[in-house]
Amino acid sequence: MYEKWMNQLINIDLFKDIEKEELKSIFACLKPTIKTYSKKDIITIEKDELTGIGIVLDGEVMVGKETLDGDRVILSKLKKGQLFGEVAACSTIQWTATVTAHTDGTVLSLPPQTIAGIF
Repeated sequence: MYEKWMNQLINIDLFKDIEKEELKSIFACLKPTIKTYSKKDIITIEKDELTGIGIVLDGEVMVGKETLDGDRVILSKLKKGQLFGEVAACSTIQWTATVTAHTDGTVLSLPPQTIAGIF
């Protein structure tokens, strides 16, 4: 399941000092999920229960918040290899922003209960 993405994952800062075989073992314990999204799909919704840290494997995602007036503010556009949800994972049990697929793409999610000690 993860083999297809392993060469890309070992180059992400979060895993930079981990050998490929070690990362495979870590994933066997953490049991991350990989999900494919279509353009404009909602990946997370602000204030929903946190489902983990996301790593963009393919495509692009937009991270945004809604203002009190109902306007949407784009906080960042993330590309392949970038993470989202790490701030929320360290400080809360809810998503702090809404993440949507800007293009078709794939996201790996590390479950929050398995990564609590990492951060």
